[in-house]
Amino acid sequence: MRTAGLGLLAAMCWGSTLCGADEPPGLLERFLDRIRGELTRLPDYVCLQEIERYGRASSEKSWQKEDALRFVVGLAGGKEVYTKAGERQVRPLVEMAGQGTISNGQFGLMARHVFVGRSARIGYRGESERAGRKALEYEFDVRQDQSAYELRRGREGAVVAFQGAFHVDAETLDLLELEVQAYDIPEEVGLAQADTKLTYRRVAVGESQVLLPVAATLTVTGTDGFESLNRARLSQCRQFSALSTVKFEGVDEETPAVPEAVGTKPASARTALPVGTLLDVALEAPLDPQSVQPGDNVRARLTRPVNVDGEAVIPEGAMVSGSVVRVKRESVPIPVCEVSLAFETIETAGESLPLKATMVDVGRTTGVVTQSKRMDPTFDRKAKPGLNMLVREVQQGQGVLVWDTRRGTIPRGLKMKWRVYDEVSAQGGRR
Repeated sequence: MRTAGLGLLAAMCWGSTLCGADEPPGLLERFLDRIRGELTRLPDYVCLQEIERYGRASSEKSWQKEDALRFVVGLAGGKEVYTKAGERQVRPLVEMAGQGTISNGQFGLMARHVFVGRSARIGYRGESERAGRKALEYEFDVRQDQSAYELRRGREGAVVAFQGAFHVDAETLDLLELEVQAYDIPEEVGLAQADTKLTYRRVAVGESQVLLPVAATLTVTGTDGFESLNRARLSQCRQFSALSTVKFEGVDEETPAVPEAVGTKPASARTALPVGTLLDVALEAPLDPQSVQPGDNVRARLTRPVNVDGEAVIPEGAMVSGSVVRVKRESVPIPVCEVSLAFETIETAGESLPLKATMVDVGRTTGVVTQSKRMDPTFDRKAKPGLNMLVREVQQGQGVLVWDTRRGTIPRGLKMKWRVYDEVSAQGGRR
């Protein structure tokens, strides 16, 4: 259990002064009125969020970049929503992030919890400086019984207390920076530390200058000593209405600001694929492990027809389309590139059938690093030589290709087997 948080809490001085520092009279009240008005009047908007994720075995090691993520995050009706660039459907954040550390709430909910919820005890620290501007620093604490901040590792999770500091522009009373540290984390969660820092600036959204978190840093340390670092940036923010779409620079497709309601279009005669249906596909184009990035389009073709109830409903050669959702490169013990894919549609008979499937196998070819949930020491004379890597379970809705980068590009024609995990109707809803 982490105890450092209690030591910090004991040193905090609540009230209008801290250790002899004089707080400008009425400043906190004016700031809180201002920030509460800003946060409650935020327009519905979306931004492009880009995250770089790093990891290291201990604080004595150097940070190693694991991957980079790119998706759309929005605030709609006071709630954070996430989707991939070019998609109409809101997705769970963990589905897009795959393996690795990820956090929500940075876009708007964390600041609301501290400033709007009135559960934080706030004290004055004194003058500071941020981004070359004179600032005033405050500290705060939110008890566990008043907190909505949840930490989760694997299947274990808990709502925790948190504390931190924020810096206010002394002239404009704009929020400049918000720092949050969790404390008294239950031992069973397996985390020793979770710290977040948000940097705020005014951003043009529509005709307004809106105070938004333009950068975020998340540092998490496990009880095993492993550390994760996420660096996120927000850009290209847009206001939207129910009928508008938003197009981002560098993204070919238009990204609707609000997902369309399921069932608003006439039903099609297309057949839904039952749960458990197997799809045999082959990559349509090679993937370069040195340059592939999250968001890149991926296409594959069916290598055999898809049968439902003994009838071929999708022919051999039908195109399956999706994208790269995660890329992770490592150099030890061998140079490998881990590419996570997600296929989302099958094109057949001139129409596009929604798809929810998880990869269950990949063709054995030179360069593929076989993944296994356990290391099997059993010797088999018939087994082909190859390298096995112990990995965690693949995220549902994705497929992970682990490629030995010494073998060049991931080839066109690489065979994969995917299993449908959710039956989807022609309009995208569950049957």
